[in-house]
Amino acid sequence: MVALVTAASKPIKLAALGVGKSYGSAVALEGASFDLAEGEFLTLLGPSGSGKTTLLMIVAGLVAPTHGQIVIDGRPATSAPTYDRDIGMVFQSYALFPHLTVAENVSFPLEMRRLPRTEIEERVRSILDLVRLGHLADRLPSRLSGGQQQRVALARAMVYRPSIILMDEPLGALDKKLREQMQEEIRRLHRELGITVLYVTHDQDEALGLSDRICLMNNARIEQIGTPDELYFRPQTAFAANFIGESNLLPVSIASAAGDMRELKTKEGRTLRGWAVQGSPSHGEALLGVRPERLKLLSGSDVADNILMGKVRDSVMLGALTRVTIDSEVGARLVALLLTAGGGRLAQGETVRIGWDNSAGIVLPTAA
Repeated sequence: MVALVTAASKPIKLAALGVGKSYGSAVALEGASFDLAEGEFLTLLGPSGSGKTTLLMIVAGLVAPTHGQIVIDGRPATSAPTYDRDIGMVFQSYALFPHLTVAENVSFPLEMRRLPRTEIEERVRSILDLVRLGHLADRLPSRLSGGQQQRVALARAMVYRPSIILMDEPLGALDKKLREQMQEEIRRLHRELGITVLYVTHDQDEALGLSDRICLMNNARIEQIGTPDELYFRPQTAFAANFIGESNLLPVSIASAAGDMRELKTKEGRTLRGWAVQGSPSHGEALLGVRPERLKLLSGSDVADNILMGKVRDSVMLGALTRVTIDSEVGARLVALLLTAGGGRLAQGETVRIGWDNSAGIVLPTAA
């Protein structure tokens, strides 16, 4: 047994150690390493083809890795069959048995484990009440809504109390409103039960709303792991800055470095400043990333740490916010998200001053 704990002394339920998968010369996953603590909700986030589902399938035992190790509850599990890994699984397709009632679907994994009948009935009743489906125990899946069917799938994955629950895009087939409702349900169940979850999605909002930590994946490898706040406010690459939310990225060169502060120059000679994060270069070419909501439009008397001139390309009112696209004097097209004012929109071609604080700028390496 491998003794693993986090810095906060929570036992590690799952560890992936340099896991990779190749199909001939095609690399589906490259050297992925992460851990999942007891009671943690960790999301594998990334675009299609980034390797997130391959990594989940390796953890589940449905795909054999080319190299690397999987450890579950301190025990090597790389070669263990799926049924011997103590995991529950929820997929985008609900995979319910159409001829069985809700209660029978949920009781199925307990029947397979040959638990006593009284315990099965007690567990099924308890979990159906928890997912608010106790009144539908005798219905067939065909008579349920999509959200209700997904809650049955969640109940079935949790009823036998697995060590870890794996979820592969479980809300992908639902419409926006129902998906948001199910996100609330999953948050509630995670909070009330303290379950350990490894979740896969390509939806950044879903990942930000559900996760304790996010493992961002790109091009078959892990790009960055951190809390939602860390990935949003301190991205370490241009990909992370643009996949988690949206960022304005200005090409710059580093003129000087003092501690975490970088003085930057645009090719037009304008001086800007930004903060260094892990992975930021200390010399040479770089990108300055600024979130749209951190940009301000300045009046004649306003000041800011960083100021650029520009012309309004477009202004779109989105309700409480207005999205303004600006062609800046340094050639970069900037997007600002501003509180909608009652005085009308900015006119196309109008000259504006854009400003932001030093703390709003993150210095990133240029894209590889």
